[in-house]
Amino acid sequence: MLNPAALIDSIVVEHRAFKEAKERIETYLRLGSGTSEPQCLMLAGDSGTGKTLLLNLIKDQFPSVHDDDGWTKPLVLVSLDSKATILGLGWSILTELDEHTSGRYTESALSRRIERLMKECGTVILLCDEFQHFVDRRTDRVLYHAADWLKILVDARKLLLIVAGLPRCEAAVLQNEQLARRFRAPIRLPRFDWQDLQQREEFIALLRGFYDPLRKHYSLPKIYDEDWAFRLYCATGGLIGYLANFLKELLIQANTRRRQGKLTMERFADAFHSYRFSAAGTEELNPFDRAFAPLPTLDVLDKVARIGKPSRPTENRKARAASNSEGSK
Repeated sequence: MLNPAALIDSIVVEHRAFKEAKERIETYLRLGSGTSEPQCLMLAGDSGTGKTLLLNLIKDQFPSVHDDDGWTKPLVLVSLDSKATILGLGWSILTELDEHTSGRYTESALSRRIERLMKECGTVILLCDEFQHFVDRRTDRVLYHAADWLKILVDARKLLLIVAGLPRCEAAVLQNEQLARRFRAPIRLPRFDWQDLQQREEFIALLRGFYDPLRKHYSLPKIYDEDWAFRLYCATGGLIGYLANFLKELLIQANTRRRQGKLTMERFADAFHSYRFSAAGTEELNPFDRAFAPLPTLDVLDKVARIGKPSRPTENRKARAASNSEGSK
């Protein structure tokens, strides 16, 4: 049986900003680790712009190899947890280098073991996802201790460091002059902007990139036609990750319900209600409703721009009030 999620994940369509980001990172990868100072790059963008996808594509270029001499692991990819402590980050790196590691470590012992394993495994590239966790979201304070620990590790091993995260992760570098000196200018992956003609055409080309492999398995409308493209833009906020999730939900529903025939507007509308989490009581814009006029009005574009962004406190309060009111009826 065809797995819709695996099918969508297998489709990689590289738009202009994505290609430019990939090419810039690959330029530094070709330089290697022979420079006197470690090279550091940052990939910044909203949730769903393709940062994690790009990191995984880079990782695939440097696979781990096991032979009689042990493991060679030129690249290590880790994701920071919400607290971004030294022990948490260090343990993530350590378990990537040695999956059988166990026991407890002090910070200094952890550092020594990581450095030793990196040397033994030939690790020259470190990728850190969710780098915004180096900034405490409640206080906007940079976690200097953890950032300094990472800087020392990168310096000691002369690593190529590539970090990725939400735009606020730039503060973790800007407020730490030791880190800032090592980083090149940020590489930014923006969400698509329908009002920008070039970006609109790229979004439409992206949809064509999904359509061609999908039509081999499903009967679906030409989602790259401008009318359909605008509806999908409104449904996903111009974010690649949200587009992928929406298409997964659409195909999963088609499979589980064993519906035959073309994926109609009604099926797109059903998928829209299910594909992402949103606060109860918030106003939803369903661009696949027959009553929806596919016109880029300011009101529509304002609603679309909120997709993928945290709900505002006032919106949360209104949502809770609406939910409570419904429950009391």
